[in-house]
Amino acid sequence: MAAYSVRKSLLPLSRKIILALQKEPILDVKKLRKVRNALTEKNGGLLPRNLELIQAYRDLLSEKKIKSNPDLLGAIQKRKVRTMSGIANVTVLTKDLGCPGRCIFCPTEKGMPKSYLSNEPAMMRAVQNEFDAYRQVKARLSGLVAQGHDVSKVDVRIAGGTWGSVPEGYRLEFLAGIYRALNEGPTTKSSKSEFSKSEKFSKFEIRNCI
Repeated sequence: MAAYSVRKSLLPLSRKIILALQKEPILDVKKLRKVRNALTEKNGGLLPRNLELIQAYRDLLSEKKIKSNPDLLGAIQKRKVRTMSGIANVTVLTKDLGCPGRCIFCPTEKGMPKSYLSNEPAMMRAVQNEFDAYRQVKARLSGLVAQGHDVSKVDVRIAGGTWGSVPEGYRLEFLAGIYRALNEGPTTKSSKSEFSKSEKFSKFEIRNCI
C-alpha cells in the first residue's frame, strides 16, 4: 500500500540519523526529533518519516553495522499501542452477503456488509483489497511491520455480518485465505526482521466477532 511505501531517496539520510541516535545514551521521542531535525536541516533534504527510519535501522542491523537496540526501535516505532500487549490485532471483513437480522439501528451502505461503513480504516483496507481475506491480512501485516511492530503473534477478528448465515463454501475459502496469509507473512522487505524467529508465525488465533 502506498501509505507504507519507503522513499528510497531518504534512506541515506535515515541511515545517518540512526547511526547518530545509536550513540545517544538516553533515547526518547524528544531526542529523536532533535537529532532527526538537525541532520535533516544540515543535509538540506526532506524530513524522513518513521517508516524510512525503521527501514534504515533494519538495513543497518542486517549489515551488522549496528547492534539490536530495543530503545532506539521503540523511539521510532509508530503507534506502539497496537502491539503493546505482544499481540498484533488484524480485522478482516467479509463481503456483503446479506444479513437475516432486521436490526433498525444498523447502518446500511451499498457494497458494504450491514452495520459497517467504508470510511473506517479496516473497512477501507477491505474495499481496497476487494474483500479478499488473503490480501487483507497481507496488507495489514505488511503495514504493521513497516511501522516497526512485531507480528509473530496475531489475533484475527472476522467482521462483516452474521457468520452463521454465510455459505459454508465461502467460509472455508475465507478462512483458508487467512491461514495462508499468516503462514506466508508480510510482503515487505522487513518480513524477515529481527522479530521473526521463523518464516511461520509462532502463534495466532482467529476469533469470530460477528
